[in-house]
Amino acid sequence: MNPLDLVTQLVGIAAMIVAIATYQFKSPKAIAVIQLCSSLLWFIQFMMLGAYVGALLNIIAILRSVVYSNRERFHAERKIWIFIFTALAVIPYILTFTLFGKEPTFFHLIIEFFPLIGVTAFNIGYYLNDSGKFRICSLVSSPVWMVYDIVSKSVGGTVCEIFSLCSIIIGMLRYDRKKK
Repeated sequence: MNPLDLVTQLVGIAAMIVAIATYQFKSPKAIAVIQLCSSLLWFIQFMMLGAYVGALLNIIAILRSVVYSNRERFHAERKIWIFIFTALAVIPYILTFTLFGKEPTFFHLIIEFFPLIGVTAFNIGYYLNDSGKFRICSLVSSPVWMVYDIVSKSVGGTVCEIFSLCSIIIGMLRYDRKKK
């Protein structure tokens, strides 16, 4: 492994540490702020890996985190935000096969679509402004990002999704299950 590959994977590991912490916060605003930091680190790593869909979707995730951590200022309770962020998420998918020149094979069309599914689930989770529902939406998002991470050779991303799934479940057990 050359030094640049090592730095790339270390950025992913840093992003992983920040992302895993997300599910242990109760406040939707705190979740959004932590996700912003995580998305910035993922953007850097995916750019270094040449995984442009993942990188560009994390720029959109940063914007989404800003909007949802400032709900009152941006009127984030409006359903239009789900559509705006989902529509923006389609752009990197299209750019991958046009501007970035990835061959549109069946495999690539599917793999590059997975993060779009993950981002859409997160968009819905943020919109709902409920930590428990956010964790449920994350159960959709995490596995599809894991597949993308494996294909993109993001060690930190792959491990992160494994830990995230565990963290989501722990958060659900801590906060979301009905107490008898």
